[in-house]
Amino acid sequence: MKRWTEADIRNANIVDYEQFNNEYNASKSSINGGLDRNQIPTNTVGKSILKDNATHTVFLNDETEFATDAFFVDTSSGTGTNTGFRGLTYSTYSGGWVTVVDREYTGLKDGMMQIEFMAHLYINLQFSRGDGEINQKGVQFVMEWNGVPMLNTFDFAKPIQTIRLFANTFSPGGTGKLTIKAKMTPKGKTDWLHKTQFHLFGMRTMLIGRWR
Repeated sequence: MKRWTEADIRNANIVDYEQFNNEYNASKSSINGGLDRNQIPTNTVGKSILKDNATHTVFLNDETEFATDAFFVDTSSGTGTNTGFRGLTYSTYSGGWVTVVDREYTGLKDGMMQIEFMAHLYINLQFSRGDGEINQKGVQFVMEWNGVPMLNTFDFAKPIQTIRLFANTFSPGGTGKLTIKAKMTPKGKTDWLHKTQFHLFGMRTMLIGRWR
């Protein structure tokens, strides 16, 4: 057993129950689900004897672009040839969070989950200033795992940029749900109603579940 000794037994010493318990618990944990590289010989466990997804699973999904058939997408935006993205405008969007990714994952085990979200973001900055008003445009994101927020970003404020979000969390076995939401700056006094305000494309998600 390759366990660090918690307490040594010495002749003529008074037995202390806490020292005994520490040593006993260290040895007991090896039998009670605590077998790891400290207990087994080198090269005992290899790929040939491990089942697929025994220690981890990777999920990679192409989420394509922000759905252009969503209820808040203005169908009159981006029409014609080379006129821009068709997406969210202030005629259908008045502020607040909108869901851009919503996906469930099955066959999970108790362990750690690494979550990544990647996308290209377009923001219309045309009317960030006008009529004596400063309405700096930006888009925030929130990442949720099983309904619990993992991170909330600052405003992304460049007209075209690539974003990449990371989060790590404990995850129970069974089914898990990933939700990515976005929020745009509310309408200013000079904003056009039918100009696309932001769009996401090239969206991808990658999840790495690691378990014992």
